[in-house]
Amino acid sequence: VSGMFDYSGYDVNLNDDNIPEWYFLKALETGSNLAFTLSASDTKDLLETNYTMYYGAYYLNWKQKIIQLNKQLNDLGIYKSRLVNHQYVTDNVVEVEYANGLKLMINFDDDSYRDSNSGLTIAANWYIILEEGK
Repeated sequence: VSGMFDYSGYDVNLNDDNIPEWYFLKALETGSNLAFTLSASDTKDLLETNYTMYYGAYYLNWKQKIIQLNKQLNDLGIYKSRLVNHQYVTDNVVEVEYANGLKLMINFDDDSYRDSNSGLTIAANWYIILEEGK
C-alpha cells in the first residue's frame, strides 16, 4: 500500500517492545509513518489513575526524538515515492527499493551485518543507503 495512502505502525512511545529506532527502521522498510500518542500536560498526574498506560505520552519528553526521526525519514525521501521492492537478505536484514531509485539495506539484528555481495557492513539496528534516490 506504500504510495497509495498514508499509514503507520504502533505508537513509538507507548510500546516498550522495541526502541524508537526500531520503529524508524520499520518505517524505512515499509514506507510508513511514525505514530505517537501525545499529551500536552505532564503525565505524572496519571500515576495514581487507571490511565498509567499513557505515562510515556508527555509531548515535551518526546519532542526532540520526534523531530529527529521524522527529519531523517523526510531527508531520505521515502514519502516522495513508493515502495517497489522488498526482499529478505537474512531473517533480520532486508533490502528495500523505492520507485525514485532509493535502495536501502536495513539491519534489525543486534549484531552488525556484513553483506558479502557489496562488502558493506551495516551497524546493528541500523541501515545503509545502497543507491541514492532521485
